[in-house]
Amino acid sequence: MVNSSELGEWVLRARQLQLTGASHATPQEIAAVHAGLFPSAEAVCETCPRKYGPAYFRIIRWLSSQPTSTSTPTAMAEQARKYSFVSDDTSYRPFGSPSVYNNANLTDAVAERLIKADPAFEKLLKATEAPVPTAPTIAEQTAELDKLKREELDALYTSEVPDSDPAKAFANKGELIAALVKYRATVQK
Repeated sequence: MVNSSELGEWVLRARQLQLTGASHATPQEIAAVHAGLFPSAEAVCETCPRKYGPAYFRIIRWLSSQPTSTSTPTAMAEQARKYSFVSDDTSYRPFGSPSVYNNANLTDAVAERLIKADPAFEKLLKATEAPVPTAPTIAEQTAELDKLKREELDALYTSEVPDSDPAKAFANKGELIAALVKYRATVQK
């Protein structure tokens, strides 16, 4: 019997195999994943397409029957993407290609390559712009500065505030942090 951590590894490999596609997957990988997911099944012959083809589709059918959870993410879930299809149920197969693309396996590089080959493809996509970085809020700055020691705060204050008086002593660390945050707010405007 396969334990849950080993099964999780096989599921991740199976999802990677699914993203790779049947035509690009190696027979050895198909056989290994099949053996990992179905240990009691007959071994897959790696040299016979009539054997590893059905094994690949058995893996894909098994994956589609499993619920997708955060413990078994797809490879695309971790990446921030610029391009995605307008509709979630849209899929696209380039002419003469065995690959079919949908939001689960569409990468920015693939989308740009497909747009270059077929400019009409861009109508199927929506492009999301990268979020504009915003300045940290006062609470975030205060929390960040609060982690520093008093000596580090003094040095930071004298380096950031051009006309600062090094002899000026703040009564406590909170006043020094408040002065730094106030100065940063005036500089950003």
